[in-house]
Amino acid sequence: MTPLDWDRVAELVREERLAQRLTKRQAAALCGIGRSAGIYVEGGRGRHRALTLGGVERGLGWPPGTLRRVAEGGEAPATGRHAAPASDADSALVAELAEALRVLARVERRLRQLASRPSG
Repeated sequence: MTPLDWDRVAELVREERLAQRLTKRQAAALCGIGRSAGIYVEGGRGRHRALTLGGVERGLGWPPGTLRRVAEGGEAPATGRHAAPASDADSALVAELAEALRVLARVERRLRQLASRPSG
C-alpha cells in the first residue's frame, strides 16, 4: 500500500487558500472546521478525518474525494473556487464571515480580560 502524501495535500490547500485571499481563520470558518484543524491540514500532518477533508473540499470549492485522491497520488484539480469569478453572494458571504470573525476575536479578548481579573 502506497503511503498517503499529506504534504501534497497541504501544498494544494495552502495555494488555494492564498489564491482566494483568505486568512487561515477565514478559510477555517468557510470550511466549517476549527482553525487548528485547518492549520493541521496545511501543515501536512498525518491522518485527517473524512469530515475535516470534506469541509475543506466544500469550503474551497472542490468535489468530494478530491483531497484523498491527491494524497493517493492522483491528479490535483486545476483550481477550486477561485477559477470562476466569485459571485456577489460568495463575496458577501466571505465579507460577513470576516466581520463575524473580527467580532468573535473582540469577544474572546474581552472574555480573557474578564477571566484574568482577580475575583472578589
